[in-house]
Amino acid sequence: MNDNMIEEVIRKTIKEQISKEVDKEIQEKVEKFADELTLRKDDYISQIMKGIRIQHERDFGSMGINYRIIFENYYKLEK
Repeated sequence: MNDNMIEEVIRKTIKEQISKEVDKEIQEKVEKFADELTLRKDDYISQIMKGIRIQHERDFGSMGINYRIIFENYYKLEK
């Protein structure tokens, strides 16, 4: 084998190894980010649920019950 072939084999091997490591690191970070978003999603849902109010009153004229669902809309600013 001449020097050029050896150098080419070394380059190819190093490139493949680095590519595998980079792909692995990307996958780990994507999974971590997905977990963070999932946790935040649950927080957002719980905040929305806290803003829902259900009121009811009996209508003696029709002997029924009237329900009113109120959605409170507020913003939480984070820095």
